[in-house]
Amino acid sequence: MQPTELPYERTRIHGPQCYDASENEQLFPEVTKQMASVLVGQFHARDAEGRIYPVHEFRESQPDQADGKEPVSTYRLAIGDRVNHLGGDEFELLQSGIKLTRVS
Repeated sequence: MQPTELPYERTRIHGPQCYDASENEQLFPEVTKQMASVLVGQFHARDAEGRIYPVHEFRESQPDQADGKEPVSTYRLAIGDRVNHLGGDEFELLQSGIKLTRVS
């Protein structure tokens, strides 16, 4: 059997690319920050009309040691919508402004 010629030019594949994390942080700070978060909790919250929303709590995996700050918690619905913590068991969906109360 004769090998057939490919209709396109072959490209040479080189070894693994070098990865510079600091360059990535400069180009995509919001993505890098989000990737450094760890899921630490899950709970349900209810709105005024009785609908239940699954909420995920994330915390920074490496808090900023230089400033001496505590890790920052962020909240998102399971589908990815951002949630603002108003204090205690009260939350608010950022996109729609719907108020939620933690139930579990």
